[in-house]
Amino acid sequence: MEIVNGKPSTFRPSQPPASCRRRIVMFPMPFQGHITPMLHLANILHSQGFKITIIHTEYNAPNRSNYPHFTFRSISDRFSEIPAAELSASYCIKYLNNYCLDPFRKFLAELLADEEEEEKVSCMITDAAFYSTQAVADELGIPRLVLETNSLSCIVASDILLSLSTLPKDPEALVMEFPPLKLKDVGKGNTDPKGMGEVMVNTRNQMKASSGIIWNTFKELEEYALETVCQDYRIPSFTLGPFHKYFTASSGGLIEQDRNILSWLDTQAPKSVVYVSFGSVARITESDFQEMAHGLANTGLPFLWVVRPGVVRGSEWLESLPEKFLESVGDKGRIVKWCPQPKVLAHPATGCFWTHCGWNSTLESICEGVPMVCSPCFVDQPINSRCVCGVWKIGVILEDGFERDGIETAIKSVMVNEEGKEMRKRINSIKDKMNLSLEKGVVGPHLVSLLQDSNGSADVAYCFHNTPVSDQDAAKSALLDFLNMGICLSDLWSEFSAVDPRFAELAQHLSGARVLRQDPLECLIQFICSSNNNIKRITQMVDFVSSLGNHVGVVEGVDFYEFPSLDRLSKVSEEELRKAGFGYRAKYITGTVEVLQSKPGGGVEWLTSLRKLDLQNAIEALITLPGVGPKVAACIALFSLDQHHSVPVDTHVWKIATRYLIPELAGTRITPKLCSRVADAFVEKYGRYAGWAQTLLFIAELPLQKAVLQSVTSESKEVSKDEPQKIPRMHGDKGFIVKWSPSTRIASLFDNRCFWTRKYRNSTSVTMCEGVPMVCSPRFVNKPINARCACATFGKLAFSCMTGLKGIGSKMTIKGVMVNEEAKKYEREYIATDGFGFMVGSASGIQACATEGAGLALGHGDWENLLKR
Repeated sequence: MEIVNGKPSTFRPSQPPASCRRRIVMFPMPFQGHITPMLHLANILHSQGFKITIIHTEYNAPNRSNYPHFTFRSISDRFSEIPAAELSASYCIKYLNNYCLDPFRKFLAELLADEEEEEKVSCMITDAAFYSTQAVADELGIPRLVLETNSLSCIVASDILLSLSTLPKDPEALVMEFPPLKLKDVGKGNTDPKGMGEVMVNTRNQMKASSGIIWNTFKELEEYALETVCQDYRIPSFTLGPFHKYFTASSGGLIEQDRNILSWLDTQAPKSVVYVSFGSVARITESDFQEMAHGLANTGLPFLWVVRPGVVRGSEWLESLPEKFLESVGDKGRIVKWCPQPKVLAHPATGCFWTHCGWNSTLESICEGVPMVCSPCFVDQPINSRCVCGVWKIGVILEDGFERDGIETAIKSVMVNEEGKEMRKRINSIKDKMNLSLEKGVVGPHLVSLLQDSNGSADVAYCFHNTPVSDQDAAKSALLDFLNMGICLSDLWSEFSAVDPRFAELAQHLSGARVLRQDPLECLIQFICSSNNNIKRITQMVDFVSSLGNHVGVVEGVDFYEFPSLDRLSKVSEEELRKAGFGYRAKYITGTVEVLQSKPGGGVEWLTSLRKLDLQNAIEALITLPGVGPKVAACIALFSLDQHHSVPVDTHVWKIATRYLIPELAGTRITPKLCSRVADAFVEKYGRYAGWAQTLLFIAELPLQKAVLQSVTSESKEVSKDEPQKIPRMHGDKGFIVKWSPSTRIASLFDNRCFWTRKYRNSTSVTMCEGVPMVCSPRFVNKPINARCACATFGKLAFSCMTGLKGIGSKMTIKGVMVNEEAKKYEREYIATDGFGFMVGSASGIQACATEGAGLALGHGDWENLLKR
């Protein structure tokens, strides 16, 4: 993986040259929830040209035949000889760390002694729970990276729990430092709390001593926890997940999968099936198993139930089922020993996932937009379930354990009730954010995944699929050309900001937005498809045309194709295109292809030659092609012919121009002459890259961006429709309700005397620097800690709203800051500590980490920098 930055000088090879392939040694914990993400990560690294050596225990050894491209080495563990009664989670981890340490050290030392120059070991990546391997890394002088298979939220919550001296006595009470968590969740299923505490301390200490942490998550899901981790762990953190979305799922599990169940799912209605699986380790009692069976049957819904052999204590498989259960459910229910879970969750028939909330299962469910019923068993699962139900609100938890009526109610609340519809909306929103951060597509003949940096910078990580080592350099060059990396974004932002102050604020949110440099033929055909069309239909047309090209690979079950050549397009008839839904555009495509083929020297060469012409001549040449008018020609010129000052004018661009550049034209009809005037106005204002400026302003007007950019793109103050209308009527001009605001600017105003806040890190530091006292209503994760620091540690600079959001309590608290004598004291203490927030707040943690190198703050990771550590 490599970071693609706004400045060409920052690019480095994504892998060593062919003459010097680097090797990575990886060491997973021998449990499926740990082995699976490690092997996914190994595949990602191997696709970048690294050679992979997997060291594994004899216990739960991975199936080598599924990974012929890896080198495997096993070490003795005698794990299977341990009596089952002693197999608590803490005992297993401590045993493996003690028993495997010497064999691991010995093998690694031998590998280093025998390594050849072209296969030098770059680093080791070990499971976070293998904390003893840090000593080996230090002894042998090899960087150790940690793969943390838990969620970020789990680590934050665990660290908070380790720091507490007392806990509430009521099992239903919330742990105030991590409010989603209840006391009864702490240590759930753990038979050795003291031992697990020792494991957690050792794991955390050695994580902090490592060269970096790799997380199987994505920033859009756990942003609040990522901030805290960056503060507490002063080493690089790389949110590279979800790993399983990079490649088609392999059959690398430790248990044989029943793939025939997918055929049964094909016969079920959309979102009608309840999928039940408790992972590879969890176990339940016979009575719980029977309650599960009755609860499922009572819903009357189709279900797919994974019953792993041995999951029921004292039973081999299905002996404990209620009498005649299988006969009573008939074809509505299916029970299997194991199944390809990602495929099941991705199937249209799956409507709900009843899960133990292991992190892999939780992440897979989120990625496919399937809401959950949660029955956590132990370790990280209670924390994950509280996040699912209390933070993300995409599931329900069975608070009373396995009780048939509660099971039926919970499943129906997800599958049938209005509550379930809201959960589905929320989880699909998260899924969409994940899909936006991980995009897959074809550049020339190369299949590539792109990951937007999770820290909001202009950085993008990429991963090639199925690209031979010999083609890696060509693939990289094609990608950089496609992304127009010869143009420095920071220089553009400076130029635009100098003539238009709005761009200084836009840059905070759109700093990575680029105009692509597409292949001219591909761009031409796509824009002919776009004529008088909508996004959905355009996508269908482009997908059809693309499917005529060479097949380049499959990712997540989706086929990808190279865009067809001009010769291949010439073999497609107008009738075929009309049958595919192209309508009148069919004759334009076939006509354009025919004209291009008649060009001397070839149509592709003719299109490419237009890059050497000035804009007007390029447009005049393009409009000679069937179906290409001035607007389409301007689009093609901007996106594929290096005409950076080309400004395609449509109704959206017209509105932007009349709002900001030529307001005197507002309300007039668009004519060709006025379109030219609009384009000229953009060029006069923004210069030689006016087309880029217009594109950025257009992006800022999209609905998805407006919520974030409200203060930049709109000058009006809007009353929220969701708020009681009596509030504006009651207070008139004394109050405004807006969707978003520039909080830094507002905090700096002289008439701002109080800030009521949830205590996000950014809000806290900004408010302290501007000398504005606070009212604190913290919710979760680091917010309660920030609030306590503001109210009790940093010179008592705030009031805590301890009564929650009740009206009378809020009124008394706000007056305490704004009116009472206490307010003057706050103001004096704020002046005395002006600017203190940047020294003590979590911002300092991120800033200190950032000095370690470019890879740190890049959420999806800079693999080269990461592997150098």
